[in-house]
Amino acid sequence: MKKMRKFAALVLTVCMTVGLAACGAKSEETPAAAKEASADIQTESAGGDTYKIGMYQVMSGANAIYGEEALNALNMVVDEINSRGGLNGAKVEVVVYDDQGSPEEAVKAVTKLINVDKIDACISSCVSSCILASAGALNDAKIITFGTGLSPTYMNQGWDYVFRACVNSDFVAPLTVDLAKDLNVTNVAIFRGQDESAIATAKTFASTCEANGLSVVTEEAYNEGDSDFSGQITKIMNSGADAVFMSTVGATYGVFIKQLRQYGFEGIILNKEALPSDAVQVAGEAADYVAFSAPYLTYASVEECDDPNIKEFLTKYQEKFGTIPATDCAYRVYDSLIVLREAAEKAGTNEHEAVKNAVNQISGLQGLGGVLDYTDGSGEGLHNFKEFIRVDGKNVLLKEWMESDAYAAWQAK
Repeated sequence: MKKMRKFAALVLTVCMTVGLAACGAKSEETPAAAKEASADIQTESAGGDTYKIGMYQVMSGANAIYGEEALNALNMVVDEINSRGGLNGAKVEVVVYDDQGSPEEAVKAVTKLINVDKIDACISSCVSSCILASAGALNDAKIITFGTGLSPTYMNQGWDYVFRACVNSDFVAPLTVDLAKDLNVTNVAIFRGQDESAIATAKTFASTCEANGLSVVTEEAYNEGDSDFSGQITKIMNSGADAVFMSTVGATYGVFIKQLRQYGFEGIILNKEALPSDAVQVAGEAADYVAFSAPYLTYASVEECDDPNIKEFLTKYQEKFGTIPATDCAYRVYDSLIVLREAAEKAGTNEHEAVKNAVNQISGLQGLGGVLDYTDGSGEGLHNFKEFIRVDGKNVLLKEWMESDAYAAWQAK
């Protein structure tokens, strides 16, 4: 991380909207993280040249934790950037909207960010359908944009100004199939949501299974906001599946895992991403033998983390916010912003096209998810992932577990 000139003031402007959540429930309060950020507005004043970063995330409803933790990471990096002199000497302002997990709300937020707030760069939603609906306008306006959703679809639109510093689910779905083969899985059931990312990921997983001789014996879907999955689980149990692949998000993880185990499923559960620590809290012991490919993990405590880069991030996050993130959305935003900072520094200017071109020259940049490299021109920064499985309440590397006595004991069951 390169040293930058120190600057005295952090300028933080946060605009929040609150309304219908993605699951259809109303939220009457601005999330606590947003309230704290909004309070900063009253004590900070802007002056001189500024650089505006916009963000729209799901900040209300069942999945609000994703947006709250994204906002925390954004505040944290902006604090660091401004304390070191800003981006090429320009102080950073932040403008944030609640997209409610809704593509329609995302379009409204982006329209404001472009036409009213006149942002220079944008961190887009963790909900891929929101990005797909709105990022074209950001690209047309030549605004540097980093998506935090995992779907492959929005990165296949030919948008030169749209990048990603987190997982592309098309990259990890084939790895998850390889993982299943290593565990001698032959029949797989798919459990998925009906959002764009869940559908796209399930489709890639299913086609990769077919190409590798694995049978998808059933595919069951649910509606956002559902909490009783007995119907889907009954069909899964009757399908003869020896593994279940989850292509879902947020609050559904822990509830589904717990119910699936309660119905007697003892096989491997495969996940499309790292299992969030809040899902583990809900599922409890039922979260054992959940396996996935991912660039990083979430943790119950700083002490549990054995990755030095992530541990440093978690320590700073805890010092600033009194807790550590339960999801990886904070990681996604953090890595997006260090890429933006590196590109602006490399360009030597904040002019949009120059910064965009500089992103495509970045290689060897250490992020929380590993080394980021954009030189292939795809807009994707992460290309290497690890295989994990949860055993006895801990996430362990799959290869190490398979070489241990614990694996032999599991096979014997």
